[in-house]
Amino acid sequence: MNTILKDARIKLALILIPTLIWNCREKHELEQSVKAVYVSEQISPVVKELLVFANVTFTDTTNISSLLAFKFIDENGKVTNSDSEKNTKIYKNILKGKATSILPIFEIIGSDKEIFVVQNRGNIGGVWAKILVDKKSD
Repeated sequence: MNTILKDARIKLALILIPTLIWNCREKHELEQSVKAVYVSEQISPVVKELLVFANVTFTDTTNISSLLAFKFIDENGKVTNSDSEKNTKIYKNILKGKATSILPIFEIIGSDKEIFVVQNRGNIGGVWAKILVDKKSD
């Protein structure tokens, strides 16, 4: 009787141990993917600065694509759709005084406002400005 009971316990252990290991592995992978999604949705400091400048309400986990549309204007005046990463890079280069032939446009979704960033050369160095434009105003 004892050997039958021991055999049953061993078989039960052989079934339960792989199941427990498998369940632990799945939870670990799920936790990593949830953390990755949270990190990728955080708003960059540059975009935060622009949202504050435009007086737009947001939180650190607000989906940026629901707040801003990203575009740029080239040296020929052609406006092209862009993305957050490209516009942020152009904006940072302008702040550093680097000359660029394209200028970023940050369109505030759900309003008639856009933020233009312009640059030029001054007597001492580069000059830049952020301009908030309301398309409805004259």
